[in-house]
Formats: sequence, structure tokens, C-alpha cells
Amino acid sequence: MSPVELVVPTPRVVLEGSQEDTEDTNNETRLADLEGVEEERELAKRRSQRYQQRITRAYAQAVRLKAFTEEQLVLRTAEHVRRNLPRPSKFAPKWEGPYIIREAHDSGYYYLTKEDGTVLTESINGKWLKQYYAEEERCLSASE
Repeated sequence: MSPVELVVPTPRVVLEGSQEDTEDTNNETRLADLEGVEEERELAKRRSQRYQQRITRAYAQAVRLKAFTEEQLVLRTAEHVRRNLPRPSKFAPKWEGPYIIREAHDSGYYYLTKEDGTVLTESINGKWLKQYYAEEERCLSASE
């Protein structure tokens, strides 16, 4: 040690001199931290649950189930949209139809019929359909 360190202690000298005190305080601090860990966990768990509830609420508000009834007119998404293929041309329509719902199932699947009476054999999920708002004379002719 240099004479200067004897008069004005450096941080290293102070640290070495109080090593025993530091170990005791470290042990006490660790025990206090361990006691607080459970509280921190509970707090984090409550925050996480509140966050999940907010996300669930926001999702429930954004998602609307589509429920169609039989004999309702709908549009169907085009094949290239459903299969995520490139458009056949720049002006290719995204929707096809209108179609008439022949059968409606609770699971969200529907069987369709074209307006001219052609029956489509494959079922389609309701997420690929949207309601068709027709003129009144078209609705009357479809229901007869």
C-alpha cells in the first residue's frame, strides 16, 4: 500500500476492509429478496391474467361469427383467393355468385346452389362467404 492509500482509502481498500460486514448484509439482502420473490410472482401472474383477459375481450369484439340461413343469397370467394394463388388477371373478381344456401350446418359449413338451380356438391366454410344484398325483384324470383 502506498502512503496515500493510508490517509485516503481507495474503494478497493474500503471493500477489502468491510468484506465481513458485506457478507452479512448480502445474506440479509438475499433473504429479503427471496421473501419478496413470491409477491413479485403473484403480481406478475395477476398482470398476465389481466392482459390475457384484455386480449380475449378485444378478440371477441373483433371476431363476428357469420351465420347464414337456408335460402339466403351469398357471395363466395373466388378460387384463387381461397387457395392463395396469384390472380389470373389484374381485374379478376374476388367474389363469385350469387349463390343460394341449400343446407346450413351448425358447424359453419354450407352447401350452395347456383341461381340457375345447379347444385354444388362440395361444402364451403362460412368464412369464405358473405351476404349478397340483391335488388328486390331478384330476391323475389330466387325465393319462388
